[in-house]
Amino acid sequence: FSESTDDVGVSPPVIEKFTLIVNSSEGGSVNTVGGEYAKGSNVTITATPNQGYVFSGWSGTTATGNPINIQATSNQNITANFVKVYSL
Repeated sequence: FSESTDDVGVSPPVIEKFTLIVNSSEGGSVNTVGGEYAKGSNVTITATPNQGYVFSGWSGTTATGNPINIQATSNQNITANFVKVYSL
């Protein structure tokens, strides 16, 4: 009689992952470039304008505000948009 510690036929659960790509337009930056996240994970993204620019919104998501909180439910490509401020 031998005792086996092998878990024959038992597989670990598969964790579904999604890719989040985060970019910024000219005039600012974001705090993350994204990556792979487990399904349901929350990612906070903050946009920071450079001097002479203002944050104008996000592309690739319906989220508004700054920062935004994105839940990993699909592959996403999000861009922070900035516009130049002109003074008279």
